[in-house]
Amino acid sequence: MQAWRTSLTPVQMKSPPATAIGAATITARMPKTVHNVFIRLKRLMQSRRPPIETRGCDMALLRENDVLFAYKALNLIPGLPEASRRVAGAILDHFNKKDGQCDPGIERLSRMLGLNRSTVIRATEKLDELGLIEKDSHGGKAHRASYKPNWAYFRAIVEDFQLDGGPDCRARTGRRDRHHGVSDQSRCHERLPQA
Repeated sequence: MQAWRTSLTPVQMKSPPATAIGAATITARMPKTVHNVFIRLKRLMQSRRPPIETRGCDMALLRENDVLFAYKALNLIPGLPEASRRVAGAILDHFNKKDGQCDPGIERLSRMLGLNRSTVIRATEKLDELGLIEKDSHGGKAHRASYKPNWAYFRAIVEDFQLDGGPDCRARTGRRDRHHGVSDQSRCHERLPQA
């Protein structure tokens, strides 16, 4: 058995017939890396949980830099109250990229941000009203709500900003237009929702 184990690399290794050696003995004699892979596959096969793609979350809609774009979009939206901006950032921070779950409790958000409970509730309602985050109050564990960030909307805000001015718009922030006395930045966000 020793010659069989050392003559092949872990990728080329094939298990001996199950009649000669029991399945428990096979895993005990395998190299550590092959053993770990075998255990993971065994757990995966025994798992009754469906793969991520079929669990009802819209993970296919989540792109590589969407979380970063969401944070950027939160800073670009004019008129968004500071409490709503902070609550949205905390909700995005709680988003689990592996399974799409995002359900921090109101109490946790309140403690984390140092805001009053009612302020957090108003902020989540405002975010839901603006379409930035979809709030689903389902009861569940400790009566938490489930939040679903609107990734497409966050991407649209950032793309709109880049199309309307991008870095040049940021450079002009605060400069007044000579003729009308309006900030140049206001033109960059004409199509964004006003709070």
